[in-house]
Amino acid sequence: MIALVITAILAIGIKESARFNSTIVVIKVSVVLFVIGLGFRYVSASNWGGDWHTFAPMGFSGIGAGAAYIFFAYIGVRCGLHHRPGSQEPAAGSANWNHCFSMVCTALYILVAAVLTGMVPWREINIEAPIARAFLDRGLVGASHIITLGALAGLTSVMLVMLLGQTRVLYSMANDGLLPRKFFAEHPS
Repeated sequence: MIALVITAILAIGIKESARFNSTIVVIKVSVVLFVIGLGFRYVSASNWGGDWHTFAPMGFSGIGAGAAYIFFAYIGVRCGLHHRPGSQEPAAGSANWNHCFSMVCTALYILVAAVLTGMVPWREINIEAPIARAFLDRGLVGASHIITLGALAGLTSVMLVMLLGQTRVLYSMANDGLLPRKFFAEHPS
């Protein structure tokens, strides 16, 4: 159902899709800041360990594996940045803005990871819903519901950006003659 709703929003036009995505991004960022702000109250520094071996029990290879997961999140960030208004004729500072945006996203990822691993020892993290479960384990049911809402908003945003990217792929393939020309048509708005 979500994929059909997102497809309908994309069919309406890029401006409407951008507004919808902006709303979702505000929800996601608000939830991330909420997690960081409330979660730090429940952090126990002992969960991070006292030396390098207890702080990073899997060593640099574990850190590299974690960084590989985050890499895929940047695909969505970059795709979203390419489809924002003005990306066809970027301003002089656009590259700097994109770089700063990526740095802010990285900082937020690190802070959320610090909160989660500070709230729950890394071996006890619930894989299915790690952050929501960490808050539930502290009796913060309302916070867990807010976090779940943020996760749903995040998934919806990812679907929107990926479906938008798919339309660009189909458009390019039609332009190259690999698909029927009707896929090369542009929306009038």
